[in-house]
Amino acid sequence: MQRLGRSLHPARWPVFFALTILCLVAGENYPFSNYPMYSSFKRKSYYIYLADEIGKPLATSRFGLTTPGLKKIFESQRRAAFTREDETGGPDSALADRSAGVALLRYLEGLPVVRRQPPSLLRGLQVRRVNLFWKPERIEAETEIIAQNK
Repeated sequence: MQRLGRSLHPARWPVFFALTILCLVAGENYPFSNYPMYSSFKRKSYYIYLADEIGKPLATSRFGLTTPGLKKIFESQRRAAFTREDETGGPDSALADRSAGVALLRYLEGLPVVRRQPPSLLRGLQVRRVNLFWKPERIEAETEIIAQNK
């Protein structure tokens, strides 16, 4: 009978144990991580993207950014909007989204890579948000325009 898989050569056991101890001492190293990556998903999520004035998606690399970077900037602006709202009254999610979208557009306008591009790039530029909802047996998506350059 043929064995499935290969066993470690006896001379490699000390190396295996030494590496295991090193990883445990160093902490948070695969496969000894305590972080439950991808073990569960939220029921709602979203992503942000940029589009031109007619709604055609634009590559974030044209702005010197990545899509996750774009979302991080949006999220930090959104948190700041909630903080400002808390000082004046209860936070409004839609208002915080609009405020973060406008702040994101202003941020993009100030980037050196954008200043070297034709001004038409910014004309009508839209910040769009796609809301994702996990439903039984399917994923639903809803797109909305958060902010638009004039």
